[in-house]
Amino acid sequence: MQDIQEYHLHCDGMRIVFGQRDGEPTLQYDRRIFSGRELYLEQTQAGKFVTVELERVPDLHIIRLTLAIPTANLPAGARSTNIATFAIVSTERTTIAGSAGVDGQIVTYEVMSLTGNAW
Repeated sequence: MQDIQEYHLHCDGMRIVFGQRDGEPTLQYDRRIFSGRELYLEQTQAGKFVTVELERVPDLHIIRLTLAIPTANLPAGARSTNIATFAIVSTERTTIAGSAGVDGQIVTYEVMSLTGNAW
């Protein structure tokens, strides 16, 4: 068995690639590439999660993408393995007064089921 080095995932025309580039974790979301301090990696009992900030508009919102990275191994002799996981796009409403200035729900979530391959 071999460790997974790169994940290629998709859903409804959206494409995400997560892996290592020059020894550093990188995430590609559509045509944007995030690395270094742009990535927030968190290991939990449920698995590894990586979050990137997609958009920040002062006094309006912050949009983030969080990808669940499933633990997997390549079967002996296989070049890749099928992967099914999910990503969450969260939109945090903001105001100049902070979250206290937001009426109602502050953060909303869109959950997307992703499929693809890893190697």
